[in-house]
Amino acid sequence: MTSAYPHLPILMVDDELQTLNSFEYVLRSANITQILRCQDSRDVMPVFSTQEIEVMMLDLSMPHISGKSCSRWSQKTIPKFQSS
Repeated sequence: MTSAYPHLPILMVDDELQTLNSFEYVLRSANITQILRCQDSRDVMPVFSTQEIEVMMLDLSMPHISGKSCSRWSQKTIPKFQSS
């Protein structure tokens, strides 16, 4: 039985479905199985209220809430998140 990797999921946020599909394919090809996807940036904040996240990959220019705003929010709200 293979364990999930990484222990906590990677959250991918992008409004373009093809981009999410491509990134997920690359991650799964690298045996990364813990993946969450958000196609609507407004769903990011509710995800954080129910799920711990290892890494967040953001599209910087999305409708509704920009990736920069999501990043700033996560840094203020969740101490372990640092921008890189």
